[in-house]
Amino acid sequence: MKKSYLMIAAAAALFAACANTDTIKETVEQEVPITFQQSGIENLTKAALTLDWFKTNDNAFGVNGFKGSTQIFTNEQVKYSSSTSDWTHTTIRFWDKSATNYNFYAYAPYSSTAPTFSSTTGYTFTGNIITDITTDGADKAVAWKTSTSYAQCCGTHGSHVQLIFNHVLSKLAFKVKTTSDIVTAGATITVKKIELDFPTAATSTWTQTAAGAAAGITSFTTYAAKDGSTYETEVYNDNTGTDLTATAADLGKTFIVYPVNTTNTEHVFGVKVTYDLEYSDGTTETACVATGTVGGGDAAATQYKPNQNDSYTVTITVDPAHIEFCVEGVEGWSEKDYAVTVQ
Repeated sequence: MKKSYLMIAAAAALFAACANTDTIKETVEQEVPITFQQSGIENLTKAALTLDWFKTNDNAFGVNGFKGSTQIFTNEQVKYSSSTSDWTHTTIRFWDKSATNYNFYAYAPYSSTAPTFSSTTGYTFTGNIITDITTDGADKAVAWKTSTSYAQCCGTHGSHVQLIFNHVLSKLAFKVKTTSDIVTAGATITVKKIELDFPTAATSTWTQTAAGAAAGITSFTTYAAKDGSTYETEVYNDNTGTDLTATAADLGKTFIVYPVNTTNTEHVFGVKVTYDLEYSDGTTETACVATGTVGGGDAAATQYKPNQNDSYTVTITVDPAHIEFCVEGVEGWSEKDYAVTVQ
């Protein structure tokens, strides 16, 4: 709908000119569509969701949008078009300059079976407590934009809602090394497998504390990490293996982990490393096993308490104890009496 002030301004210009040859050029008010733009990841952790991810392989994010209390977008799929170098979506809505309050809530990655959404508390995600980061939808992020006026910027149409996403879960990666003593001794440790005593099947939910907030609360199903018997999560498995040095190097999978909460204040899980060992004299031992624990320590540096957007790297040091010898003592003689008669 054209605004009345546009016609009033045009008429005033005609009266001021006072010339019959003048013509009225009606100012046309362009209807500007509401469009979206993903402009970054807050506190980038280099997890699966990056700006490059959003622009690759037809990946998408979802949007719920409101004009005042009226919902105008419901799980709207938005994705990047390399052919137009712009962001595209299906539902068309136009900016209303008389509106004083727009709210847009976004999540990634997009799913046709959208996460639960509330305009009060935002999004709720459900998934396994620990998941390989390459699993579709493992990493999750939210974004929001509140606009009290029409003014928007950036993009082909000059009407994009710019969104900066926040990771809501945490990231877990691994490095592995041995000690300089092992290297100096001329021994070679070849890692074949790394496993975690951390249940992949246990589920969790994460819910925003409020729509338009990065903070959230995690709830867990009953789970027992480090049960001491089953190593459910595989980090690395290679028959050829990787030779270790005294310098820590990335090895194996990276994971997305649900953050802890006030009830489950820490994740504690076992680590099992299977390796081959070759000595400098050519002697070899295969399928050796070393175990350890992540978390559960007394000092903060040894505790694993991931919060939202935390990116942890656990360095595993494979350092089997040397077989050495010592003398603790000499058992005393057992005294015996023996009597003999000589004639």
